[in-house]
Amino acid sequence: MRWINRDLIAKCLTELSDRTTQEKLWMSDGSTDASSFVEAVEQLFTDSGLGNELDAGTTGLGQSFDESIRELRKELQCVNGQSGPEKIINSSAMAEVRRLSQIALSHLDRGCHDLASIPINACTTNALTSLEGARLSSVEFLEDYVQLRFDGPCLTSITPPRVHVSNVVLDWGIRDYRNALCERIGKRVLKASDAQDQEIRIEFDDGTSIVISLKPADYRAAEAAILTAATYPTTVW
Repeated sequence: MRWINRDLIAKCLTELSDRTTQEKLWMSDGSTDASSFVEAVEQLFTDSGLGNELDAGTTGLGQSFDESIRELRKELQCVNGQSGPEKIINSSAMAEVRRLSQIALSHLDRGCHDLASIPINACTTNALTSLEGARLSSVEFLEDYVQLRFDGPCLTSITPPRVHVSNVVLDWGIRDYRNALCERIGKRVLKASDAQDQEIRIEFDDGTSIVISLKPADYRAAEAAILTAATYPTTVW
């Protein structure tokens, strides 16, 4: 590896993975910090030295990262960078870019998953505790997954989340499912955990909960969920 700016890579992947950041930077009126989709991509692959290392065969940041960043670079070609920022942010291609950027960032962070002395389930549970005390501030339905935001932290659910209300369980596609999920907006998280690698469970102060299955049979992709929070490395289940 000749030269690579890991901090700049992390900064660009964070920008490309987060819709709120994109709206703030790419749609800026100039009175605050400004950026653009084209600038973020240029910084990620050119300014950081990442593109040269990828073309040379390896970045030195791990095989998983290299595979995820190559998949991201391919998807970035599907985004029309010449259209306006609002169209870019709202496009289905950009939604997929955000998902892939989160995955690449998780491999870059590696985080506590690489610490052999700490059980993986302890790391993911600790990350989930960042949601406790926060309110569910928004629910975003994308083409084939859902993003839940909690006053900052973002939980991307690729495996469709279930909503538990009293004795009723509402699944993706069932009537009133979307309403039940959106009605959790404003509710405060009392407890968030992953139970023995079987499910992620988020319990709210009104007695309801959102559950994401971690059972292999329920996976729709290589990941079931991705959590990004400022105080923890990006976590992937």
